[in-house]
Amino acid sequence: MSTGSTRETLRGHEVRGNYHHVSFFGKCEIMLILGCFYPCGCVSNLCLEFYLQHVVEFIEFSNVKADKFVAASVAASESDHVALLSASPSPGVGGAYLVSASRDRTVKVWDTSTGVCLFTLLGHDNWVRTVRFHPNGRFIVSAGEDRTIRIWDILDKRCKRKIEDSHNSFVTCLDFNTTGTLLVSGSVDKSCHVWQCK
Repeated sequence: MSTGSTRETLRGHEVRGNYHHVSFFGKCEIMLILGCFYPCGCVSNLCLEFYLQHVVEFIEFSNVKADKFVAASVAASESDHVALLSASPSPGVGGAYLVSASRDRTVKVWDTSTGVCLFTLLGHDNWVRTVRFHPNGRFIVSAGEDRTIRIWDILDKRCKRKIEDSHNSFVTCLDFNTTGTLLVSGSVDKSCHVWQCK
């Protein structure tokens, strides 16, 4: 990072609370610090609960393949959908979009060049702790305190699969192997599960 200046601010979650996650993207001068202070300085349970509901837990930048699927999902028409998906891959490194997981129970996809929230995925019953783009670019996988792992199709913005009670407690992290055939989930129950992706 060559400067300490802000390049872009993404607004959509009402971000409150303490520092949670810093993400660096490649060699770009992008650093996102998610979280801030309690502006009123009060510590009542009601105030604390309000602020905790709006903390972003995790973000991930898109890969090159996910860039195509997100662009297609927000395209104006079905013919644009097909054209964008059949176009040759971009020579870029990805990162045109990012996905965020929040305590407001949402998963949001953002345009990193404009800071605009493109769409929101709803369905979790509690805080969403982690989120990942699948290596094939088509899916987003999220997990959280409702102990579910959810697989979202980027094109139609719907949950395609929900793994109930994936752990005995909150799911806090997810990751794929490089080919996307295996998903690993970690939990505060002190276990890691390996899932085969089909």
